[in-house]
Amino acid sequence: MGNIPTFTEKDFENLGKLWGSLLTVEEYLRDYLVWKEKKGEPIFEPPIYKMKEGDFIEKNAYTDFISLGDLIKNFNDKVSTQEQIGSAKILKIRNALAHGRLIGKLDDGYWLSKYGIPKNGKVKVESHHKFNSEWLTQSEEYIRKETGRVRVALNKSGFMREIQLEHFKS
Repeated sequence: MGNIPTFTEKDFENLGKLWGSLLTVEEYLRDYLVWKEKKGEPIFEPPIYKMKEGDFIEKNAYTDFISLGDLIKNFNDKVSTQEQIGSAKILKIRNALAHGRLIGKLDDGYWLSKYGIPKNGKVKVESHHKFNSEWLTQSEEYIRKETGRVRVALNKSGFMREIQLEHFKS
């Protein structure tokens, strides 16, 4: 009988890096879009340190319940073709992690599979990856590269993080 596949410490480290990179690209996209909307005015009103659960606040690019795909589309609509980021690959990676199924096979490690909506008793395999350090590292490097493109657009837009952070101080 074979061994049950296990995650290595490096796998967990790489998974954390990938998830952190996905959170960062979304943060930067929201920063860029809200900066364009608000023209440098504070993001939150009331200030974030005065908010409490149950409050109703203004909808903007930062607070809107918008999908990552729509954030990327809105960003790409506002920048030059050279500055646009690859939404299909980012979404495929993110959706695999958020909605995929992790299946282990004895002595073969894990596979991460994402399935589509059933039609006529069948489902499409939308993504299927060997879930290992190599895939995690390659995915994280791609997300980090695309995040750098958003950061360049942010810098070109005149975004001033310091101004936004002033609004967080109590």
